[in-house]
Amino acid sequence: MLFRATFPVMALVGVGVVGTGCKPLQEADDELAVAVVNALREGDGDSVEIARVLRNVERDLYGSLPIGDNDVSKRSAAPNRLAADDVVDLVPQPAGVDPAEALAVTVTRLSPYPVTEHARIPPIVDQAVEGLEPTSPNHYIRTVLEGADCWAEQGCEWLRTYQDLQKNYTIVPPIDYHFFKDFRWVDLNEGTGDDPRWGYLAIIWNDDVYSSENGKNTLWQAWGIEVWFPRDGGGFLWADSETPAPDGAYVDSASDDGGTLRMQTMWTQTELQIAVDEGTEVGTLRWGIDRNFAAHDAWLEEHATE
Repeated sequence: MLFRATFPVMALVGVGVVGTGCKPLQEADDELAVAVVNALREGDGDSVEIARVLRNVERDLYGSLPIGDNDVSKRSAAPNRLAADDVVDLVPQPAGVDPAEALAVTVTRLSPYPVTEHARIPPIVDQAVEGLEPTSPNHYIRTVLEGADCWAEQGCEWLRTYQDLQKNYTIVPPIDYHFFKDFRWVDLNEGTGDDPRWGYLAIIWNDDVYSSENGKNTLWQAWGIEVWFPRDGGGFLWADSETPAPDGAYVDSASDDGGTLRMQTMWTQTELQIAVDEGTEVGTLRWGIDRNFAAHDAWLEEHATE
């Protein structure tokens, strides 16, 4: 009998050796739980509205998670599940799946590199060769559908891409699959009258159902929203908040310390032939996303422009 595991194939590597695997996923506070769903739903919509939604996400991330903590379980949370209406505009998409069945996880991480440096990475075609996808070391080709020559320098709003990749695992056969990932520049201050403040987002979704060669392990669906927020002092500041800043791990939890605040939320459903306990599911998902964050920082360190 197959075991239904609702965590992403893209993060299923080294199950059983993840240090945070037993730590439960904390619930996101009400505002954050809703805000990240809104970001996915509105990501391809009106520029004023998505700027407003992302300002809410940024505020709620800083205000509710100790994003500077070394423990990824403390800077992660469970947002709301999706409804079909939240992803209706993301086409093509897998047929016959219910988005409400997908597990939801939000992970944050601080990066010392500014948004403009991170923007060098999305147009790279061979993400595997560059070491940007640790769970796809052998094959990860990004086809740029729009914006190849203008997006990184903000000469155009969109970089639309399609991924052809193989995910490698220690406990199940590899899975070859594809997904869309569209990047968009967003002036986070649009609609406020303030000077432009640029970040960007990425919308992620599978176009079909994919299985391993033996047919026993299946990725039914995956949806995601990823955001790069500048830490330029123009976003959330505890001094402007009605709530005093908590002590300890919240010391870096404000927008004025340089670099970038990264956030990724994934909603995924996978079916495996092995049994995996819920703690390992959650820990593996968090670990996989955080590992990708770290790989991007390592690439930027190795390929410094100054």
